[in-house]
Amino acid sequence: MHLGVPHWTAAGLLISLAAGAVAVLALARIAVLFLLVSPCGTFLAAGYTEALFLAPALPARLAAQRHAWALTATLTALATTVRISGLFLAAAIALTSSWPPAPTGASGADCRGWLFLPGVLPGLYTPYLHAHTGDWMAWKHAQERGWYRDFHAPWTAWSHTWDSAFAHAQTTAYAFMFQTELVAMTVGLVLLGVLLHRRLWPDALYIALSLWALGTSYWYTSIPRATLLRWPLWIGLAQRAVTATSGAPNHSSSPAVGVGACASASAAQVVKPSGRTRTAASFGRDGQPAVRVSTRPARGPELWVVGEVEKECSAAVEVVR
Repeated sequence: MHLGVPHWTAAGLLISLAAGAVAVLALARIAVLFLLVSPCGTFLAAGYTEALFLAPALPARLAAQRHAWALTATLTALATTVRISGLFLAAAIALTSSWPPAPTGASGADCRGWLFLPGVLPGLYTPYLHAHTGDWMAWKHAQERGWYRDFHAPWTAWSHTWDSAFAHAQTTAYAFMFQTELVAMTVGLVLLGVLLHRRLWPDALYIALSLWALGTSYWYTSIPRATLLRWPLWIGLAQRAVTATSGAPNHSSSPAVGVGACASASAAQVVKPSGRTRTAASFGRDGQPAVRVSTRPARGPELWVVGEVEKECSAAVEVVR
């Protein structure tokens, strides 16, 4: 990009805009709305890594839901070149690949052999840094020097952040920044609790690793911006918005039904107003079928909110259990 656009800032903005466009295409329409209007949504159009990470990460989760492991591994590997969060995504996808079992007739064991790929590029990055800096731990040391990201117990990090937010040790602007860090961590913990309660293990693992990485520094930094990467939150909010608008029963009772649940969805028959039926992935508590508001085949995270905004409430749907 810099070869074609000599100005570094302009090149960075164009990359973020293009990557952000790819990311939003991988989300259902209402989920995109929640993502874009979120407090840190502006970073999707700035020279930061969130949009560039989401561009391969969200399609990787879609590919994993379809058991397309070669594509999944390739996209996840691309995500690891942008942020360390790519390794957390790889862990969640590895869990997805082992549970639930692959569809009948799929060579799951052979296909899942591709999942070593996401660890290759970060593994090559370490010797690259050593060759240029002479330090095998150059990335970690840069994190420590620039952002005080040396390891501290989670409660210690919370305490340091709390003191910076409310003990009048910082200027007003910095105190407010640390207050937003605490809010973002709290939201993340609530989200994790909901995912665990709903037994959405892949998404729960991804969120848990992300919170651990950001919540064990000297104090919290960049957690509000990292909320952009919590797609289970945005998809769950979109699902709740659709069911609330349609008036259809919501058997999930969860504000955070994420993409990871797609991999563990059970099959249900959705009856269209015309009387025809088709199989569509749907899920509720403990994997039981749940009501969907859609008259279109399910696709990835659009299992719940398949972009039927323009047809919202146009037809009643019934789940044949």
